[in-house]
Formats: sequence, structure tokens, C-alpha cells
Amino acid sequence: MEISPPARLDSSSLVSIQALRAIAALLVFWGHAINAVTLEVPADFPHLYGPFGVDIFFVISGFVMVYSSEGLFGQPGAPIKFFARRIARIVPLYWAATAILVWFVVPYASTKAVLGSLFFAPHIPSEAPLLFVGWTLIFEMFFYAVFAIALLAKRRFAVVAGASVFLISFSVVFGPALSADNPWGPPAASSVAYLADPVITEFIFGMMIALVYRAGGRLSIWATMSLLIAAFIWFAATVPSVPRPYSAGIAAALIVAGLSLSSISNPKGSPLIRGVVFLGDISYALYCTHLLSFSFVAWIVAKLAISPVGHAWAYFGAMLATGLVIAVGTYLMFEKPTTNFLKRLIERPRLPASSAIAIGSAVPQTLGKGPAPGCRRDSAKVRSIKSGRERLSLALGAGLNQPECGELLSTLLGR
Repeated sequence: MEISPPARLDSSSLVSIQALRAIAALLVFWGHAINAVTLEVPADFPHLYGPFGVDIFFVISGFVMVYSSEGLFGQPGAPIKFFARRIARIVPLYWAATAILVWFVVPYASTKAVLGSLFFAPHIPSEAPLLFVGWTLIFEMFFYAVFAIALLAKRRFAVVAGASVFLISFSVVFGPALSADNPWGPPAASSVAYLADPVITEFIFGMMIALVYRAGGRLSIWATMSLLIAAFIWFAATVPSVPRPYSAGIAAALIVAGLSLSSISNPKGSPLIRGVVFLGDISYALYCTHLLSFSFVAWIVAKLAISPVGHAWAYFGAMLATGLVIAVGTYLMFEKPTTNFLKRLIERPRLPASSAIAIGSAVPQTLGKGPAPGCRRDSAKVRSIKSGRERLSLALGAGLNQPECGELLSTLLGR
């Protein structure tokens, strides 16, 4: 491994992360599509271990949280700002998908199940989450909460160490015993034991990889290929006999490390690269909506009285195509504009009320009481004061931060 100066996420690593997000979503998508088709008609499809996409998602999440939150380490209000950003990213689409599911597919769902789904309750037996993929988002939100608190530390290593120690300790103390009996489904436990499932250690793998990346560690082409080969060998040798975090979790970590730390450059601006990045962009929309799209296809088939018997591959292809189209539309028309709008609200600078009051009280009283003694009403000095008062008022209303308002106030007062 080579060590290079820490830098921004370069284009090769960005493409790799986006490609992995796309692959993870497509794996889950493929696996659920097979299940949906085989419920209607017996068929034999290539088994690609769709649930493995969840493990890749968890490792990527740990990596991205460390990398993207660097500027928040030890900053005042960092936990709240970080968690608000994650809510803006995760909640709107998940809530919208759950609402559509409840309205059109399961209108008989209980209030307890709906509320449990919307607010990421840790596994209310047989009821929540209504949108099945929500079981993974429960772990995501728990990890975000832990990581938000860890952001109180000022150094990168301290943030990662704090979050990692807590997750491991929490899993050891409250988690269920390791088992390979249910390697792919959501945990069978409820409440605290659900959150403490050992699968949460997969986030730690991603955070560790981010530490190496931020330290400037990069892999040669041979090291990259070696890690990828090792990942597939490990996966084939350990699944399903070894508990998930130490089989699929380690394999996912090796894949994410191999691609994100690789020093191999990607061709810039090629249609293939742009397509991969876009697939990564729509991955969350695909993840949240694909089960709804399968229900939509099944409804269309039933309305048209078309039997899928003898047409399993056509039915499967219709589900895949419909799912991708709905995911693209959802991303472009809902997820992207909604997320951008909420992020602008979160990032908009606000002047604390105490600062605004202090600045306002510092303005000479003559600003609000007509011309100062000795000044003619139409003098340049009066016009200047009026103009400055209007500018300060606009600045406060626009939410400028305190230094900016302070500079304007100093100019107004002639300091």
C-alpha cells in the first residue's frame, strides 16, 4: 500500500463508491424480483445472493459518514446538524413510499404498524416495518444517532474510535448470540436486542476504511485485485455457515476497501462512467420503491388477465424494467428536489436572536428618529444613514451571519 497526502475524494474513488451503491441496490432488487415472480409461477433464475447488497450498503455507509462529516468534528451543534442532514436524506422518500404502500396495498394496517414503520421502531413483531426494506433503515438511523454523538470529539480517530467502541460494547452486552441460522433476513429479536444485532459491526468496517483513505492510503492494481479475489473466496467459503457480519460483512468490507482505496484511474467523462454514477444516484430511490413497483406490475397483470405461467422471464423482465423506470422518475421528480430543498434549509446561515438584538441595540437611536441635530433633512449624511439602516435591516432579514452583519454595522457607524 502506498501513502499519499490526504485529499478530497478523487474521481476514481467517487465512481467506485457510486458503482458499489448501484451494485448493492441492484442485488437487493434482483433478489426481491425473483421472490416476487416465484410466488406467482415456478421458475429457475440465477441466484445472485441479493441480500448481500445490504452488507455492502452498511459498509459504504460507515465509510461515507466518516469522509463526508470531516468538517463537523468537534464543531458546536455538529450532532444536530449531522442528524438533520441524514433525516433530510433518508426520511422523506421512505415516508412517501410507506404512505403509498399503506394507501394502496395494505390499507388494513394498524396504526401501531404505521407509526412503528414511520419512526423506525426496532421490529414490532409481525407488524413493522410495513415497507420490508425498512428493517435496514432502522440500523442506519441507529448508526447515525451514535455517530452524531461521536462528532463531539474533535479528531477523526477519536470520532471513529468512540462510535466503534460503543457499537461493539452495545452489541456484546445487549445483542443476541451469534448464529448462522438466519443469515439473510432481519433479526428475529425486538427492541434493544434488535438494535444490538452484530450486523451493526459492518458500519465499523466502513469507518475503518475511511480512516485509511483519509490518511492517504492507496492500493496498487495488484493489491486491489487481490482484495477483490479474497472477498469472493471468503464469501463462497463462509456463507451461510458463518454468522453474517463475519462472512458477508467481511467480504463486503474487502470489496469496498479494494475499490475505494484503489489507485486505478477511471476514464473521465465517458458515457459508461456517467451511467454508473447515475445508477449510484438512483440507488436509494430504487431501494425504497422496487417493492412498490413489483406490486404495480402484479396489479397490471391481474387487470389485463394475463397469466405469467410460461412467461416467467417476461414477467421478471417487466418487473425489472418497471422498477428502474419508477426509480429514475422518483429520484428526478421527488428525491433529488426534496433533499436539495431540505439541505438548503438546514445549511442556511441564521443569526442568533441575541446577536441580532445586540447589533440592533448598537445602532444609534438617531437612525429611527429622523435627522440628527444639526443635519438638514436632505443632507448627504441623512441619506447615508437611511441607506445604511435599510441595508442592515435587509442583512438581518436575509440571515447573514454575525461577522457579515458586524462588517456592515461597522461601515454604517463609520468605524
